[in-house]
Amino acid sequence: MSWCLNQVELIWNISSEIITVVLPNGTKTTNFSLATNRDWKDANGNKQEEVEFHNIVAFWNLAERIEKFCSKGKKLFVKWRLKTRNWVSQDWVKKYKTEIVIEDVIFLSPNNNASSKD
Repeated sequence: MSWCLNQVELIWNISSEIITVVLPNGTKTTNFSLATNRDWKDANGNKQEEVEFHNIVAFWNLAERIEKFCSKGKKLFVKWRLKTRNWVSQDWVKKYKTEIVIEDVIFLSPNNNASSKD
C-alpha cells in the first residue's frame, strides 16, 4: 500500500497585515504570514532562536472569517497542506512560492469569537 500525506499544523501569531482579494472568477482569498519560532542551545550553551515566516492562504468562507476576526499579532492554529506555485516574472525569471493552503483554523486570541470549520 502506498501512503501520501501533505499536512501542516502551526500555532503562533499572525505576522503581517491580512490581505483579502476577490479573484476574477469570484473566489475570495485571504493571504497573510504566520510566524513560528524555535529556541535551542548551541554547542557552547548559548541560547539561539530561529524565526520562520509561513505564507498562509485561505479561500471562500474561511477567508471571510479570517478577514473579520483576525489581525496582525493574533494567535491562530492552522491546519492543511503545502502548495508551491510557480510563474515567470516580467524579466523572464522562473519564481516559486510555497504556501500553506488552509481549510481549518482555530482562533486562539481573546476576542476571536468565530467557529473554525465549514
